[in-house]
Amino acid sequence: MCLVTNGSLLTKELTEKILTSSNKTDKLIHINFSLDSNSSKSFKEIKKVDLFEKTVNNIKYFIKRREELGLLFPKISISFIVLKENFHEVKSFVSFWQSQFPSKIESAPEGVPWGVKDVLIFKQGFTLLKKDNEEQAELYNKVISSYKKEDSSSPQANSFCPAPFRFPIITAWGDVYPCCMASQGDIVLGNIKKTPFPEIWNGPKYKALRKAHIKGNLKAFPTCEICPTQHYLPAISDDERIFWEKTLK
Repeated sequence: MCLVTNGSLLTKELTEKILTSSNKTDKLIHINFSLDSNSSKSFKEIKKVDLFEKTVNNIKYFIKRREELGLLFPKISISFIVLKENFHEVKSFVSFWQSQFPSKIESAPEGVPWGVKDVLIFKQGFTLLKKDNEEQAELYNKVISSYKKEDSSSPQANSFCPAPFRFPIITAWGDVYPCCMASQGDIVLGNIKKTPFPEIWNGPKYKALRKAHIKGNLKAFPTCEICPTQHYLPAISDDERIFWEKTLK
């Protein structure tokens, strides 16, 4: 299992429960903290709450306890969505969080390597306004040019977003989205308080979205059509593609 959280509610008690359950079959293999700032000022501007110090201390405690318990899992990533409010904090963010791990960890402009390694992740800001997206893309590209690996390969020209095939997002109120980007738009695929998740996952709305991605025709899903994420996430494997093409016929 993988968990994405902002970390503000991660108490010491919850940390102990998560880490002491790591020997179970359904253990948590990765936790991503969406921090997006390196100061109280930018944190409050972006998230509209004044919880920066509390959140940072929660994350630091989680890292410390994992090391004290000698656990390999869960792997930890701390993500930073590049915005005009926090662009100036990129270097201090990297410096601070690298100092919190026992060994230096990588900074990367890539998707989260679920269950593989600890990493600091940079993401591009995304809104439904084209002008804002262009400005945020420019800031993001300035950041990743400093951290991009020399041997990193570009996505295949014919690749498509893996999110509808892999990454469901379920909100606290039960709504199901194909990814965190879509949760800002209008692609609601169901609600687990009304319909069991397997029925949503295999239902007509999910099928229509997957077919659109495979065929490369996203006109019916404008949020997906303008989403910047699809251009740098890796494509699903050939075996996965064959499976879904057969399933969706």
